[in-house]
Amino acid sequence: MSNTLLIAEDAELSRKLFCQALANEGYNIIDVGDAAAALEVIKSITPVWDETIVLPPSRIGRLSAFARRKGDMWMLAVMAGSESAALTLPLSFLADGPYEAALVRDVPGNPAAVRIENATLERDGSLTLEMAQGGGFVARFRRR
Repeated sequence: MSNTLLIAEDAELSRKLFCQALANEGYNIIDVGDAAAALEVIKSITPVWDETIVLPPSRIGRLSAFARRKGDMWMLAVMAGSESAALTLPLSFLADGPYEAALVRDVPGNPAAVRIENATLERDGSLTLEMAQGGGFVARFRRR
């Protein structure tokens, strides 16, 4: 079976039981933990963009890194291909000033889970990412 399910449940024990039961049935599980935070990030992704930038570390078949802007909001997506990846991405695509960032990272050693972090970041900053084979990273940046 090749179906993938996103599991968002605030009760940790229930979430872990659901994930394990579904994984045992052959489903690929993405465990996002905090349902409200995960839903908020997902709902903010727009289908139409004002600008898209393919970022320099991108390599066909190995790594995809791009930033997309809608108004004052930026989304950053990075996906590893058939090899793991470690990189530092400058945030130079952002305009000047602080941004509230929601960062969605893979959990090392658990390909079925993600961790959501919040931070304040600026154009002169950078993000250090370590991704497993086939792993990814998503960030949403909103101007403060």
